[in-house]
Amino acid sequence: MAWVKRNLLFVIGAAVVLGLIGFAAFHIFPGETRNAGRDKLIQANQTIAPLADSVPNSRVRQAGAVAADQTSGATEIKKITLRCRAVDRKDVSPASDVIVAYALKRELEAGPLFDAETTKLGPHIKIEPETDTFTFDVTLTLKRPIKL
Repeated sequence: MAWVKRNLLFVIGAAVVLGLIGFAAFHIFPGETRNAGRDKLIQANQTIAPLADSVPNSRVRQAGAVAADQTSGATEIKKITLRCRAVDRKDVSPASDVIVAYALKRELEAGPLFDAETTKLGPHIKIEPETDTFTFDVTLTLKRPIKL
């Protein structure tokens, strides 16, 4: 007991550190089990073909293409090109970037706003190593065009 009295600050500090370690472990380990389930899903979807690299970047359309309707003279937005950015997870799976791109495309096709038959992914996935992200384009055709 005399040792505890002499080293009271050490004992209190050790108790606080152990409490913080327990708190961190409580919050980290549930996330690790969630990620393990995602890893299995990614491994199951590795058969998705990569995007074609045949078209140069200069031919990829920029966001917000506006088309003029020649019959009525009104301007309306029929197609939208989204430039999407996501976290690069090549450390998890070599095909993870392509899986994310195709998963977003499938979700947009399933929605009520866009025509599923004309929804297309852009030809390139551009990896940006400085930020550990990647970008890709998705071109969508609206079921009901927006009149300006």
